[in-house]
Amino acid sequence: SPGVVGGSSGQSRRGGEGGPRPKGGARPRVAPRRQGPSAMAAGLSFDQTMPRPQDYASDGTDAIGFVQFWGNSPSLDLVEDQQAAAIGPAAVGTSAGQQFDKDSKPIKPATRGSADEKDEKQEGDDDEEDDADYVVVEDTEDPDPEPGPLPEGDEFINVLVTAGADLRHVAKTVARRGGKGGRKLRFFLHEQHHEVLARHLLFLQIMNNKALPVRERMETFLSLYGNTLIREKDLEYLHEITAELIELVTDNSAHPLTRVVDLSHLKFKDRDMLQDVLKGWFKDVPFDVEKLREQRARGYYRERYDYRKNLMDLNYQQHIKDRAGIINWFHYKEFCFTGVAFETRIASYGCPNRTLASYTEAKDRSKGTTVQVRGFWGDIINSPYHAFGTTTDPVDKARLFKISGSMYKHTETDISEFNLLAYFSQMETGEPMHLPPETPEEHVFPYASP
Repeated sequence: SPGVVGGSSGQSRRGGEGGPRPKGGARPRVAPRRQGPSAMAAGLSFDQTMPRPQDYASDGTDAIGFVQFWGNSPSLDLVEDQQAAAIGPAAVGTSAGQQFDKDSKPIKPATRGSADEKDEKQEGDDDEEDDADYVVVEDTEDPDPEPGPLPEGDEFINVLVTAGADLRHVAKTVARRGGKGGRKLRFFLHEQHHEVLARHLLFLQIMNNKALPVRERMETFLSLYGNTLIREKDLEYLHEITAELIELVTDNSAHPLTRVVDLSHLKFKDRDMLQDVLKGWFKDVPFDVEKLREQRARGYYRERYDYRKNLMDLNYQQHIKDRAGIINWFHYKEFCFTGVAFETRIASYGCPNRTLASYTEAKDRSKGTTVQVRGFWGDIINSPYHAFGTTTDPVDKARLFKISGSMYKHTETDISEFNLLAYFSQMETGEPMHLPPETPEEHVFPYASP
């Protein structure tokens, strides 16, 4: 019909100026023309040559990466930790739950009897200690789940860990249950990336390799866990053990690790991909992690790359210091610059850690097709200290987290080393490892190590 914007093909889009007028001689209403972004920007008062905000800095995805190789939360005993019971996503329950203040709402073991029995047991529950395992029990009156004893009768305690990124929860849970006997633990590990699953196999092998002393196992574990550059000693160890892991994945091995690892749930396609990942760990496979990490850093800091130290300091002061002050600023800065988080003893860290190599999808610039690109796609701003280095057993926390002159006497690396030593030692002996009693000599210069 005449006068409608976007009407017949023979009519102008500017209100029908070239077409017939409606009866009465009145002109039709002219709809305002929509302005494009460039036309709208032309009417603004700011300098249009100013770079866009995304030219100055990334939204964070360039720094976090696409593959998570380490966790950003402390390790938990998924069976007995009260914190794990309160949070919920653990072996202790099936509901996400909610973390709450113990002073306002203490965690009490939930009873499975009738409502009358619950009322009778209401008093005195706060003073009772229950050494039983815990599981989240639904309560119709309270939306927050409360921990209750695990049902008896099953041979295994089944634990599902999905997207855990590492074995921090597995290590602590197994260590804490080492000398108690009783029901066995069975973990189901689910990860999105095959590179992370391959690292799980590697760290399981290190934890169970009793041919190495406990301290050497700890040092090798930390070096391969969080360093982009490792010692030559670690490189040789990785090269030698890779062949054994490939045989384990292809089901052609009688490796002792087969007693603790079951790969029957994996499809053959997943096994093939695991095999391809492991083949990239041999020392003759090129992987220039320093160059790849520099490209990632330039993509994140962009025009502020030359001033990235100031941005690292800003991240530390605003997001880390108040929440995890045990993380030393100089160590965090070293990690952000070089990717080396844990340095044990006096050693040279110059060999690439090929376990951090991974693939991600990208688009071919010439053909426009989707391709897989191998590179370093891990995190460059969130350090690997949180898993083992920001908390410890309450028995040792007063000494390890002691403050002198407004500074911590120990660092996150010391805490990580002690925690892993305690886990590995308890796995072997079944006895918890703690620091010896405090002595006066520790407070007199030169200070003696605890």
